[in-house]
Amino acid sequence: MEKTLVIAKRELRKVIGNWRKTLTVFLLPAVLMMLALNIFPFLVNYMTTGSFGQKPIVVLDAPRSFVRYTENEGASASFSYDFVDTDEYEVSLRKEIRHGNIVLVFDGEKSVRVVYNESSYSLYSRAGQLITSVLKGYSDSLENIDGRVFDIDAFNPVTDIMMYRSTANAGAARVIPGVLVLLMYYCVYALSSDSFAAERARGFLGKLMMTPVKPSGIMLGKTLAITVIVWISSLVTFFVLFLSSWLNHSNDAMSLLPFGLLLSPGDLLTVIITVPATVFVMVMLAVNMIFSLEKLSDIILNLQLPLILLLVEFFIQMARSVKPLAPEYIIPVHNTICVMRNAFASESDIRSILISIVINILTGYLLFRANRKIFSATPAPSAVSARKRKRSRRNNGGKQSYV
Repeated sequence: MEKTLVIAKRELRKVIGNWRKTLTVFLLPAVLMMLALNIFPFLVNYMTTGSFGQKPIVVLDAPRSFVRYTENEGASASFSYDFVDTDEYEVSLRKEIRHGNIVLVFDGEKSVRVVYNESSYSLYSRAGQLITSVLKGYSDSLENIDGRVFDIDAFNPVTDIMMYRSTANAGAARVIPGVLVLLMYYCVYALSSDSFAAERARGFLGKLMMTPVKPSGIMLGKTLAITVIVWISSLVTFFVLFLSSWLNHSNDAMSLLPFGLLLSPGDLLTVIITVPATVFVMVMLAVNMIFSLEKLSDIILNLQLPLILLLVEFFIQMARSVKPLAPEYIIPVHNTICVMRNAFASESDIRSILISIVINILTGYLLFRANRKIFSATPAPSAVSARKRKRSRRNNGGKQSYV
């Protein structure tokens, strides 16, 4: 075990000592995902409305009370308004809807009609946010004395945080689990390629096997180092995503991470303890693909295939609204997404957590045993050189060439 830890420390120093590799493993995944999460709303808005920015809400015949409400109420800060009168309004509602606008048509202070293209998901989400955060508050304000807008208990941290949390965590349950697992495998792919495939191609792995450390100890030490590095990288990524949620002041309806994400200590612990077992399975799968192939180009291509599958999984989870089914917890790696999804939705179940961890560890162990046999059969450098000389003599018709 001591020699295995020596191998693990060597791998950790190799990554931490190279600042480029450190940035690639720890910061690049989080930065790329931050960019993707922030660019996504703009792309969706452009595909549905033809504009990268949010168009103002067109308000017809707005009563003076609504104008005052939008000027004073903080919940209205997510929207801008274009107040017009019916007499001055020359553009038809149909044209406004076709251009991706949302129109509020007031009938005094008695009623208001929200008109928009209901086939557009982005407009549907934005209209829902408008109704929830603006129109309902405006309706309540009309019941106040003399039509004045005022707040009772205007600042209550517990109430406000829990209110935002219910919406933000529901969105995070669809986004963050798939993101974390996808980036976890990206790190496993990058580190395994360098630690196993590249070292084998350079012949260093064969030299390492000539040391007193057993082949299984070498593989276990490298796996332990990769698991620790990816685990820390996942925590860094989660922290960045957490900050991204709390810095999203605009709280756009199409934001993948709405404002107010917050996990209880138990749910946060669930996310932390499920990562190592998942990384262990991923590393063993990557090692199996590496030692089942010889050409480095084939290895890189095969290691990238799970990235595509996990990307598809991410989009499936984005569109999913139901709780995972019981059989899903026995599917390695996928069960981690299910457990994390439950954690973000505050629906954690200790039974599903334990099943997920046990299944991932057991699958990783079975792959470890299979990989140990392949790994132990890796020829030493002298054997590789002898094989090359024998192949060279065979290609030269049995003649030995001298230099």
